[in-house]
Amino acid sequence: GGEKSRVALAKLVRGGANFLILDEPTNHLDLESRAVMEKALGAYTGTLLVATHDRALLDKVVDHVLEITATGCKMYEGGFQLFNQTRGQEEAAAEAVSHAEKLTAKAAPAKTSAKGEKGAKGKSEPFDPKEAYREAKQRKRDEAKLKRRVNAAESKVVSLEEEKETLELAMADPAISTDSEKLAELAREHKMIKGDLTDAISEWERLAGRLEAFRDKS
Repeated sequence: GGEKSRVALAKLVRGGANFLILDEPTNHLDLESRAVMEKALGAYTGTLLVATHDRALLDKVVDHVLEITATGCKMYEGGFQLFNQTRGQEEAAAEAVSHAEKLTAKAAPAKTSAKGEKGAKGKSEPFDPKEAYREAKQRKRDEAKLKRRVNAAESKVVSLEEEKETLELAMADPAISTDSEKLAELAREHKMIKGDLTDAISEWERLAGRLEAFRDKS
């Protein structure tokens, strides 16, 4: 249980090792054990190599992020939140350039129209690559902002699900099952968390739908 996990972590951190490799370290931990782990890892002076989907943990304990892709590896300085921002800016710049190049390629055939011919609406406005780049960059900023909202909503859902699970485990504890007052308090908290979770899931789905629609239009 959580107590055994805390003891095992304390032995690891205080064992004198200067390099720890952790694979999904927060899996199956209760909230108290998570807090203890975050505090212990934050105070650890050695090197940590952490592989996890837990963004909250990464935000609190890492100061470098190694990105591994099909084309190679790249090290980013700073925490996970800064990595997300930097990576988003890089992607936005690359996609903006790509979008501007595509618009340039599409506009090029218009210059080879038949001599003396004019379109039904007269002479078209000249294509401006710089303006196209600015528009594409703005779209990427808008997309990145919406994506951050989706990620925040998803993190809230995960957090509430963990709180709900922790309460359910507490309610099933034999030591508490005979304490009617404590059970009633936990039941009230559980009901409140369930309501918050339902609202959080709805908000996450709404924002995810907006993000998908935004990408379809781009």
